[in-house]
Amino acid sequence: RPFPVLHSKDRKKEIPVPPQSFATSQGAYQAGSFNSNAINQALSLKDIAPPEPLCPISSLNSSGSSGSRCGKKDSKRFKPFHEEKWNEHLDQLRAFKKKFGHCLVPHTFPENQHLARWVKRQRRQYKLMLTGNKCSTMTQERVDILNDEGFIWDSHDIVWRERYNQLVEYKAKHGHTRVPSYCQENPQLASWVKCQRRQYKLFWEGKRSSMSAERTELLESIGFTWEVKKQRSSSDYQKLAQVLSDLH
Repeated sequence: RPFPVLHSKDRKKEIPVPPQSFATSQGAYQAGSFNSNAINQALSLKDIAPPEPLCPISSLNSSGSSGSRCGKKDSKRFKPFHEEKWNEHLDQLRAFKKKFGHCLVPHTFPENQHLARWVKRQRRQYKLMLTGNKCSTMTQERVDILNDEGFIWDSHDIVWRERYNQLVEYKAKHGHTRVPSYCQENPQLASWVKCQRRQYKLFWEGKRSSMSAERTELLESIGFTWEVKKQRSSSDYQKLAQVLSDLH
């Protein structure tokens, strides 16, 4: 099936991600690497936002160093209490990274729901800052501090990238991208592949979709199968022959 050739004006506007956390030099992010299990625990599979050119999933190392704290440049902007609370959550994030090896705090994290909400709030405030919203509590100093920790600004994009890389590996092993829905070796990948086909159809119809021109091009580059036609088995043909013979 042909895929759309879209001009820049047709593409979705993407929020830029700080380069510190998504560097793509030598095929890896600056932060190191973590496996699919960490992602699967952190996020459920959802329709997600568009990426830039791919590289393996990664995170920071789990050294959990003390690092810098917020407050030097922003001391005049925030009240001492607010600075103290922000730094307190930052320390909790560092403790999480030291324990799990990454900063991808689950949306629902029973051990520390306050940290989960704080992480989501940082992403939201960062987007507001990029749009020039003066009500945003995010500052460049805070961005730099979080980047140093390997903060994940776009968790959905991380999952998409991981699944894409899994599909590349699947093709190298099996010679095609037609992951069966009953794939036991990676059921999450099977669900993701079906999701891409569904989102691609919505994208073609001009409806709201997580598919983008960039993602379409990436999937096309590895020979992604957009439509899977059901192949008839020998028993199907025997049934058809029986029906035709009964008609005569």
